[in-house]
Formats: sequence, C-alpha cells, structure tokens
Amino acid sequence: MITVNNVSLDFSGQKLFSDVNLLFNAGNCYGVIGANGAGKSTFLKILSGELEPTTGSVEIPDGERMSVLKQDHFAYDSFSVLDTIIQGNPRLYEIMQQKDALYNKEEFTEEDGELAAALEAEFAELNGWEIETEISKLLKGLGLDQNLLYEQMSALGDKEKVKILLAQALFGQPEIILLDEPTNHLDLASINWLEEFLMDYVGTVIIVSHDRHFLNNVCTHIVDIDYNKIKMYVGNYDFWYESSRLMQRMIADQKRKADEKIKELQNFIARAIMAVREIRDYMENGNIVHSVNFPDCSMGACTTAGRIGILHRNVSGMISQYSTTLGDAGMNIAGMTNKSKGDYAYVLIDVDSPVTDDVIEKLENIEGVLKVRKVK
Repeated sequence: MITVNNVSLDFSGQKLFSDVNLLFNAGNCYGVIGANGAGKSTFLKILSGELEPTTGSVEIPDGERMSVLKQDHFAYDSFSVLDTIIQGNPRLYEIMQQKDALYNKEEFTEEDGELAAALEAEFAELNGWEIETEISKLLKGLGLDQNLLYEQMSALGDKEKVKILLAQALFGQPEIILLDEPTNHLDLASINWLEEFLMDYVGTVIIVSHDRHFLNNVCTHIVDIDYNKIKMYVGNYDFWYESSRLMQRMIADQKRKADEKIKELQNFIARAIMAVREIRDYMENGNIVHSVNFPDCSMGACTTAGRIGILHRNVSGMISQYSTTLGDAGMNIAGMTNKSKGDYAYVLIDVDSPVTDDVIEKLENIEGVLKVRKVK
C-alpha cells in the first residue's frame, strides 16, 4: 500500500503537478497515463523515493518492500545474470554475500558461528532456498534460456537485458512493484506471460505504459496526469476513456440534464467495476464465467457428449481454428454460441465426443486464446 499526501512538484520553475492525494491499495493494478512530458515517470520516481517532492509525503507501511524496474541497461554489467536478478531483493543478496564471506574465513570463531546461524535463519525466512526455482520460472516465462544464469550481463544483448531487469523487479515477492514501460522490447509471448503474472499478483502494482491493450488486460484503476493534476479512476484504459468522453459531452452541453447524466456516469462506473472484478476472478480462479459481460451466452442444458468454454481475444479466424483443432481430434461440433465484448470474445462449443485434457491443451496453444475450460 502507498499513501500520497498533498504532493506537489516544481520542475525548472514550473509546477508539474500539485495537491496530489491518492491511495494505492494491495490487490490492485494501477496504470499511469498522460501526454508526453506530463510527468508519468517523474511521478514513479517520487513514489519510489528516488525523487523528493516539493511538498507533501509518500508513505509506505513498515516492512513492505518495493521493487522498481531499473532503466539503466548497463548498471549490472559487472555482475552475473543470477546475481543481477537476486539483487531485486537487496537484503537477500546482502545476506548471501555475508554468508559467503563468513564461510570463506580461514578461522571460524564462535561469534562467526552465531552470526552465521542468524543469517541462515533470515535467509530461510526470505525463501532463500527457493531462489533458483523462482528464477527459473521467471526466465522460462520471459522466454530466456536457463543457461544464461551464469553469463555476465555485459555479454547480453539489449533485449535480453530488458528481460533480466524485468525478472529482477518481479523477483522475491515484493509487496509493491513499480514498472516503467515494462512491455518495451518484449515479444508477444513474454507480454502474455507478464499479464498473467500481474493478474495473479496479490500486492500493489503501478505501471507507466503506452500499451493500451496491456493496460486494458491488467489494470483495475487508471491514474491520469493532466493539467497539473493527478486523478484516479476505477477500471481499465477503455473504461477511463469512455468515462472521459462522457464527461466532456456533459460539459459541452452546459450541464443540461446534469442530474440524469451524472446518474448515467455512476451506473457506467458501477458496471466497469463489476466487469473488471468478473474478468479478474475468471483469470485468478479458473472458473467458467458465463456472464463476464457477455449477455445471453448460455446454450441451455448440454445434451451432447461434451461442452467447452473458451475466452479469447476478439480477433478474426478463431472459430475456424477451433473447428480445425477439434476435427483433427476426431470430434464434430454439434452446437456453438459466440459472444463478444470489446477486446474479448467468449464461445461455448458442444461436441459429440467427451472432452479430453489433450484437446484442452491443443486449444490453449492457439494464439489469442486466454482460457479454456471443460464445461462437461
């Protein structure tokens, strides 16, 4: 959690923003948007403590660790990939260095033994014995070879360094993660993995990004920096955009029928909150959600041998790929319904054969598919 109290910043004689009062809660993902030069990255630096505000304060509860995506691709050139990632948790890395120094001493005193015991206990508390397992998962998710672990950072290309620094920011289960343009130089598979990682993350995430599609998928709130003010809105990028357009129309209409329009906006925001929660619940719990804002999606009782539910990105050609995949598995489609909403579509398919795990896996491997579940 982060509390921002009456923060303002004067930059080169100009006020960048003022009177900022915000609360960033755990379990939410916040997308920071604004025009170029509005101060998005600067605001992240204030939150991280790298930059002091002109007035006000930023408060983080004691014991909560913040991890920040580093922007200097050359800062860790003298370190191995493994050491670079572990430094995402500075205290854990410090303990490892202290342990190595102790165990390499020629004479090991009683005091050294007591210190070693204390370090080992703290090392275990910080999940130090799970380091290689966690890092291996991060590298795999980002499409990097495990053999890179013992390479020097100076030997890597820019795209590999970007992924290693991202792995560093995600390492060690921090309570707060700050990411400035995390999808830059990432391939589609890595972006998809990062989306799933952030959806499952239980802490506080704050992201600066120009990738609207990415913000739509992961954000529960939008923080808009505009006209020297910073305001927070519930919902992802599209919800924020539609809300902003609605407000502009209301102002242009000189407050005509103001009460009715305000009620309309409140209802829109309520639907936005419900839609975001439904989609997040779907991703986190793996439940088949027949509503996820897809009205009339039910096909009624399933009378065939099997039924499959698929949530996918709303792009052309998906249905034909499903038909081909199911046909290759020796299954005929007995019925289908398909509903879409914005960037997403949800399809229910009845088939004449029982649905196997192998069929589910083949459908999940189709590009654009987000989740597949066997309904029957």
